[in-house]
Amino acid sequence: MPIALPLFSFDDDEPTLPRAPVKVMISGLGLGGLMLAALLERACIDYEIYEQADRYIRVGSAMALGPNLFPLFEQLGILTEILQLSKPVEKVEGYTEKLKLFLPVPYHHTEKFAGYLTRVIPHPDLYAVLAAQVPQSKIMWGKKIVHVQQDNQGVTIGCTDGSMYRGEVLVGADGAHSGVRKSIYKELDQRGELPRADREDVHYNGVCLLGETKKLKPEKFPRLRDSTSSIQAVYGEKLPYYWATVTTPRDTICWFVIEFFDKNKIQTTENIQRWKSQPAGDMCEALKHLPIPCGDKLTLVDLMEETSRELLSKVMHEEKFFLTWHSNRVVLIGDACHKMSPAAGLGAVNAFQDAVVLANHIHALPSSHVWTSDDIAVAFKGYKDERYLHAKYACDYSHNLGQLMGKSWTSEISRALVGKTPNWLWKVMLRRVVAHRPQASFLPQVHFQGGTPTASISSSVNLSDSDSICDRHRQKT
Repeated sequence: MPIALPLFSFDDDEPTLPRAPVKVMISGLGLGGLMLAALLERACIDYEIYEQADRYIRVGSAMALGPNLFPLFEQLGILTEILQLSKPVEKVEGYTEKLKLFLPVPYHHTEKFAGYLTRVIPHPDLYAVLAAQVPQSKIMWGKKIVHVQQDNQGVTIGCTDGSMYRGEVLVGADGAHSGVRKSIYKELDQRGELPRADREDVHYNGVCLLGETKKLKPEKFPRLRDSTSSIQAVYGEKLPYYWATVTTPRDTICWFVIEFFDKNKIQTTENIQRWKSQPAGDMCEALKHLPIPCGDKLTLVDLMEETSRELLSKVMHEEKFFLTWHSNRVVLIGDACHKMSPAAGLGAVNAFQDAVVLANHIHALPSSHVWTSDDIAVAFKGYKDERYLHAKYACDYSHNLGQLMGKSWTSEISRALVGKTPNWLWKVMLRRVVAHRPQASFLPQVHFQGGTPTASISSSVNLSDSDSICDRHRQKT
C-alpha cells in the first residue's frame, strides 16, 4: 500500500498576493524528487509528482547525510527528527579481504568544517521524514512517463496508461536511467545539439546486492554498542567483490556487496539482461562466505540469515556525469544528470542540493505572469551554473574512492597509495566536500556553523514579490 502522507492546512482567510497559474511537474518520487516537492510546498508553488511505481517499495540500505545538508533540514523543521533517527560517523574503515585495516578515513573533520558530523540513516526512515512534508494529493502513483512534448507555452507528458498532463516546467528526478533525460536527449541529438559525451547512456560496471538485517544482539555484533555508526568496507584483492557493513541507530546492520563485471564482456544486451534477471537469493549463495569485520569470525551469511526478503534487493552499479542538464522547459536533478559511485555516499547529498538550488531559482521566477521560455532559460542556467562544479567535484571524489574497489592494476596502485594519505590532505578533500551548503532562499536563514561555506543563492538572488505569500505559514513552522 502507498504510505500515508499528512496534508498541510492553511487558513482560508489568510491574505495572499495573486500569482499567475503555473505548475511544476516532477517525474520520480525518489529522495531528490521528494525534497524538491517539500521545498515547492513551502514556497507555495503548485506542483505534481508522477511516480511509475504503484507504491513505495521499502529499501534496505543506509544513506549518508553530509553536514552541509543540516541547515536545509533545520529550515524545513525536520533536523531534530533526522538527528534522532540517525547516527554520527567519525571514520570509515577500509580492510583487505584478510580483514587487515589499511584505510581509516577521518570523517570527524567535517564537524569542524560544517558544525556537524556526517550521519547515517536507514533509507526507509529518511524517506518517511521527507514524505511527511508532501500532501498525498500531489502524488500520482503508477504514472510512467513515455512521452514529453514541449512548446513555447508549456510541457505535455504522456504516461503508459494513456493519461496526459501539462505544466510550465518538467523536472526529471527519475534516476540514472531517466526517461525524461532520454526524451530531451533524443530531441537534442536530432537537432545536432547533444554533446558526444551525452550520447552514451549510463554504463553498468557491476551489480550490487544490498539488505538490512532485523534488530541484532550486541553480544554477537559488538560494534552495535558504539555511539557512532561503524562503517567498514572490505576490498577484494583476489575476489571480484567489494562489500561493506553499516550499523544503524535501531541496532540493525545495513550491508551491500558489489560484484564487478568483466569490462570486455558485460556491455552486451544478453549479459545485461542475464544479470538483471538473476534472483537476489542466487547471489546470496555465492557471497555468504565473505568475511566481515564487525564481529568475531563472522561472514556475510551471519547478516543474510537475519535479513528478511523484503529488505533484500539488487541494483546495478553504475556512474556517469552528464554535460546537458536542461532543455527549454525540462530540467534534470540528482542521478538523472550525475550518477555517482556509492563509494563516498554523496548521491543523496547532491540530489538534495540540486533540489534546493533549483527550488530557489524557480521561486525567483516572476509571479506576475505565466513563465515564458526566456524566464525559464535564465532560471535553469542559474541552477546549473551554481551546481555544476560542486556536483562534478563530488562525482570525481566518489569515482576516485570507487577506484579502490576495482580489480584493475590502477586500483591496486590506488589502494597501495591511499593508505599513506596524510591527515592534512584528508582535511582538504573533506573541507571541499562539505563547503557547498545552499539554503532555501524563501525560508528564514539558518546561521552557519563551522567554516565559511561557498556562496549560495540564498545571498545572491533577488526575490520576487511572491515572498510574502507564505510568511504566516513560515512563522507557524
